[in-house]
Amino acid sequence: MVSGESTPDTYILDKESLEVRERKLGPKSKYVTCKKVGVAEEELPLEKSGKFCLTDEQAKEIGKLSKILEDHFGVPQDIEWAIDEVYHSRKMLSFCRLVLKL
Repeated sequence: MVSGESTPDTYILDKESLEVRERKLGPKSKYVTCKKVGVAEEELPLEKSGKFCLTDEQAKEIGKLSKILEDHFGVPQDIEWAIDEVYHSRKMLSFCRLVLKL
């Protein structure tokens, strides 16, 4: 995402209720997955390429994390996160910084 090589799915949430107001499907052909040592980029199976990466509930949970970080730092944050492929309930924050441009 950061390199601009792919266009992510987009979720627009209501800032107060965190309800999903709009979703836009991004084109996908590859994904990054964890290996025993490091990560690898792999081809995305065709049946997954036309589907959203997150459920509305997962998008709301990421929105909640965003609000917590914004409240803590006092300004909106650009965050990177991951969801464990096996344990879908485990979200991991990997990066957080001030939003430079909207």
